[in-house]
Amino acid sequence: MVLLIRRLSAAPAAAAMLADEGGAVVGVSPELGALIHSRPDIAFYNAGGFLSFHSAAQFEHELQASDHRPLILRTKDVRHIDTSGLLALREVIRHHRRHGGRVVLTAIQPEVREVLERFGILAELGDGNVFEHTACAIAAQPPGSAEC
Repeated sequence: MVLLIRRLSAAPAAAAMLADEGGAVVGVSPELGALIHSRPDIAFYNAGGFLSFHSAAQFEHELQASDHRPLILRTKDVRHIDTSGLLALREVIRHHRRHGGRVVLTAIQPEVREVLERFGILAELGDGNVFEHTACAIAAQPPGSAEC
């Protein structure tokens, strides 16, 4: 159990998705990498693994430390979220709103989506801030612009 918690806590809960000079971003298609590279006005992060008691504080700290551009959080790699993770995500959303920013969630796994719905996170975000595909979220920035 100790080794599992140690391994889980070593993996970052959220990491910035930064494009290199050629527009490539690790872990995404070349097309999505080019889109990310073309939008320096948006902060892109990838959340992964288990958002739970062992990683919630790190997750919250990493995302609140980002500047206050719109934040697109790709959650494709999140497999589980517990109450600590939900509370951290809610605080990230509220923190960004207090500072004039917004949070957009993309690529939510079905089992995680169900938990986010039950906890009220998706309702708090609103329809225009949840997208199936990250590329669609980028196309919809700023709010009210073209969508996929």
